Amino acid sequence: MRDNQEMIGNEQRGITVNTIKAQADQARSDAALYRQASSDALLSVYISAAAGVAKAVAGLGSLGGTPTDGMGLPLTTTGACTDCAIFPP
Repeated sequence: MRDNQEMIGNEQRGITVNTIKAQADQARSDAALYRQASSDALLSVYISAAAGVAKAVAGLGSLGGTPTDGMGLPLTTTGACTDCAIFPP
């Protein structure tokens, strides 16, 4: 009878240990997944920000679609203001 009780106790202890190990393995796996997902999300933010900056920089060169005098005022090839109603010479 005593041997039977000891065998049952050892079996239950083994089941408990295996359950705890499985839970720990699952927790490690979940943590790795969350780390990778957060890393991917952060990379996406960096790429999006870089694309926004590149788009803004690219847009700076074409404010009026024509050469400017350095202040954003479009000039003709003669240097005269093309919108003299707003910006008289």
